Amino acid sequence: MSAHKTLESELKYRAESGECDANQFWHNFNVMKEYLSREYYPWVQATCPFYTDHGKVHVESVIQSASLLLSECLSHEKNSLSSLDIFLLLSSILWHDVGMVFGRSGHAEKIVQVTEEIRKIGLSDLAIYNIVTQIVRSHSGEDALRIAKREEDCTTPNQQPCTVYPKALAAVMRFADEISENRYRISTTILPTVPEGQKIFWEYANCVTAARPDPARCRVVLTLDIPYEKAIQYYNCNEFQNLKAKKGRITLIEYLIRRIEKMNNERVYCAPHFSKYVCIDEISVRLRIINGSSSLKSYEIEEIFSDSQFPSIKIFKKFFNDNPEWKPDQLKRKKDL
Repeated sequence: MSAHKTLESELKYRAESGECDANQFWHNFNVMKEYLSREYYPWVQATCPFYTDHGKVHVESVIQSASLLLSECLSHEKNSLSSLDIFLLLSSILWHDVGMVFGRSGHAEKIVQVTEEIRKIGLSDLAIYNIVTQIVRSHSGEDALRIAKREEDCTTPNQQPCTVYPKALAAVMRFADEISENRYRISTTILPTVPEGQKIFWEYANCVTAARPDPARCRVVLTLDIPYEKAIQYYNCNEFQNLKAKKGRITLIEYLIRRIEKMNNERVYCAPHFSKYVCIDEISVRLRIINGSSSLKSYEIEEIFSDSQFPSIKIFKKFFNDNPEWKPDQLKRKKDL
């Protein structure tokens, strides 16, 4: 991508090029961004101190992921995103986790409580506001994309009629959010003090070296570096009831595979809706178990996940059946990784 081909910098580029609508959208975006950085993102983390980051760092990561997913649309050859499309997506990403100030449960729905009070900052147009709330409310929850309409007609600030596709934009944001979990969402300094109930989420994020959309090859590349001792360690886990180890505990390696399964299900769920903009047919996962001792080797594997039977694509059992040496009990027996 060229220097200005991210969603944010493309909108700025259009504004500086004299496009009237883009100029207004760029102004509104920056006003909202500054306000949220000052008034909301710090409070999200203050309210949920041991959640992975849901503030500025995460928002920037989701913008980057969405930009990479849409890189073909942002190219000079296609340039198929309107300034309104870009503004809707950027605004939704800015706001998508602000409801966390009310707590994690149902935070996508609670965003409406926040935006109702302060939408005048950058979403004074009721039609645009309603589309943004559709997209935000679709970003989490089972089958939440049903909330967003397939298409909507509205008018830009420059009085130009425009058709937008909220469901497609919501699918882009939802999947960009899913693949934006990485080690930058945590503090390795604080990691040892994280309560047991939250630690597995931090350990997962700490293993994600990169999640790189590669739309030219219709894939996302996920890279995980897993410390050996932590890979076989048990953690408290309230997710994935049917896959938990005894007494609500699960090893990190098992949890990682289950999270990959979840990511692939999200891909299949979102893909038909964001196909207007991008095709993602597979997740290429690069797993590596590492050990700090120079005398031990790393143990690596690459798997391609491209099943298409949503919502129950079963990766977990198949992975360990195909790769029994990655089972926790087998890893424990290994003297040389």
